[in-house]
Amino acid sequence: MTFIFHHIRKCGEMSNDETSICRESESIVYSWAMGAPAFEMPYDVSFKVGQGTPYKYLVLQVHYKDFMNLDVKDTSGLELITQSTPTSKLAGVYTLVSGENIGPSQIATLDVACSYTGNATLHPFAFRVHTHGHGVLSKGYVVDGRKSYLIGSKSPQVHQTFYPVQNQSLEIHKQNIIAAKCIMQNNESRIIRMGNTRNDEMCNFYIMYWVTNDNEQQLYDANNQVCFMDGESDFDEEFRELYKNLRDNSFFKDFGFFNSDINDLFDNFENEYLD
Repeated sequence: MTFIFHHIRKCGEMSNDETSICRESESIVYSWAMGAPAFEMPYDVSFKVGQGTPYKYLVLQVHYKDFMNLDVKDTSGLELITQSTPTSKLAGVYTLVSGENIGPSQIATLDVACSYTGNATLHPFAFRVHTHGHGVLSKGYVVDGRKSYLIGSKSPQVHQTFYPVQNQSLEIHKQNIIAAKCIMQNNESRIIRMGNTRNDEMCNFYIMYWVTNDNEQQLYDANNQVCFMDGESDFDEEFRELYKNLRDNSFFKDFGFFNSDINDLFDNFENEYLD
């Protein structure tokens, strides 16, 4: 049986129906796909669960590719290393998600950007990109004023695991903007919508970060765990400014094989939103 490990979540209470996994607080701990290898946390960094946190349960969600093949045994599983001794640093995951659909027969960019409003300094140490079959390249950035700093860049068609960030001394401070962009190629004649099935698409960028023990409450701050944009609402002034900053800093300079397409996308965006 082919299986695709996808998410480990922390749950406050389990759900009693099929609408969601968790009934109360939930947070992604880890996710992986495409035959990704094991992941090892940095020294003295851990995810905190159980007593003193909102999370009572660890939930493993597995997405099966050919679950109807009853002749193949299910050998899916996961080994976790746990300890009762606290570490000096606590880990969290910040997720950027696009809900924007992809038009037929086009190369599109999906943008996600949010202002970080927490008081704790975030220290990114790993990142992961995730799309389905139409994703070409995904990038994540931190923007401070008119300077952008790369968190990570990866094709979603290789092992989808957490990779080390490019700059291990990178920090995210209050009022910094956290941004991600997915390059998607749709060769089909249909609109591809965002969703969980293989007929849908996803544009997710995960940032694994640590905070010091005295900033543990950041991990439970619902306003600074997920950034979502659906592409249907007007771009606010903050994102317009971010967009200009990213273009000024040659955000796409290493997408050489898509230069003409990206330039067209820039022009279309500017004609619609920045006039």
